[in-house]
Amino acid sequence: MAATVWETPAYQLLWADGGSETDLRRIWEARQGRRGWVVILLAASSDSGRVRVVGPQAARPVRELPVGLVWSLLRKSRDYAPREAAALMAGEFGRLEEAVVPGIRVKDLLTPHFVQDRLRRPENQRRLADAVAGIEPSGDRTWRWLFERFGYRIQQLPRRGYLLWHDDAPVAVVHPYRSPSLFSRLTRNGELPEGLALADCRRHGAGWAVLASGGRYRLFSSRPPVGPASGQYVEVDADDLERENRFYLGLLSPDSLREGGWLTRWVEETKDFGEELRKGLEERLITNLSDDWTSKKIIFKDFKIISGKGVSLSHPCCRVIACSLEWMRSSGSTRTWTLCWGGCAPGR
Repeated sequence: MAATVWETPAYQLLWADGGSETDLRRIWEARQGRRGWVVILLAASSDSGRVRVVGPQAARPVRELPVGLVWSLLRKSRDYAPREAAALMAGEFGRLEEAVVPGIRVKDLLTPHFVQDRLRRPENQRRLADAVAGIEPSGDRTWRWLFERFGYRIQQLPRRGYLLWHDDAPVAVVHPYRSPSLFSRLTRNGELPEGLALADCRRHGAGWAVLASGGRYRLFSSRPPVGPASGQYVEVDADDLERENRFYLGLLSPDSLREGGWLTRWVEETKDFGEELRKGLEERLITNLSDDWTSKKIIFKDFKIISGKGVSLSHPCCRVIACSLEWMRSSGSTRTWTLCWGGCAPGR
């Protein structure tokens, strides 16, 4: 299967009109293996707004990504040194694949379902859209422009970072970085960037910590309902948001981030909904176990066994059963459980 090839100082770009994932991997491996070049293979997708991508560091996975964002990244990377270009594109392709919608990533603070469904409900989308009314994309590449347009007062802190104020109340601590890749790297002193920002939140009484670089903002709640504050965030990339999704910028508005604001309430709703699902799952598991104890059979109507330990659920001599279950719901919520005969507990 043939592919068209273009060369830049940083990478080789291949285009294939079609083919299976196996075909695409073979093309990429054949080209990359010649001299250890940085190779990016693009191929047509069934979705005209997306493109299949292989590379730059491995033939797996074959990703389907928004075509406009991929081209933008390729243009940005072509003047880099090959190794730097490969690292940048590998990280950014992974980030684009993880996005709930282009420009929005979540890790535990909200769920993909909440972002895609609940925030698109008319009342929520309208309030977010009203918050960003009149705010257009800016040629200003600094992190400040959006907060300034939202009307925050920005105070530089003596030790590091900035404090956002609104209505004479501290709202968020912002730690700017020259590159978003630094969000996930330890500092020179071996500290996590979000740990430093959250410490400054506690010091100055702010509810949110923000890691910022250009138009990308990663938000951490200083007081999440459950779990460690550093392990959960919402990330908004103003440059990646398509016009119809620009209402998500309202997540950074004063009405969203102030004490008791929209985002705080939505985070609490997400956790409450998850807890209700957990309790319902536990009750149904226990009911199934109790109802079928005498027949030594367990019937799971809403569950799919995804792994086991080589035992049969119906074996008459089976005393202990351990398996992992995945509860599939239309919301996309999943939870893994460890099941033992006569009882159950969440998987750890």
